[in-house]
Amino acid sequence: MSDQLWTVIMLTVATAIALHIRFHHMDIPFALVFIWAFIGIAVKHGTDEMLVTTASLFLSGVILTGILLIKKRTAPTQ
Repeated sequence: MSDQLWTVIMLTVATAIALHIRFHHMDIPFALVFIWAFIGIAVKHGTDEMLVTTASLFLSGVILTGILLIKKRTAPTQ
């Protein structure tokens, strides 16, 4: 597999980790660090590697959506 494909796979795994921490620990700054890193990756690669740039920007949007939409439900009281 190519280096670009491995990068996209690792970015996807990192996104899953960020969303997991966001949901279970309600830690917004932790997820924001991932967005910051992904945007940095996109800027570094620029138009040279469009697959990596597009994936990192898309996954930044996924994390941002997760930050805005994930709400942990509380257990119903009896």
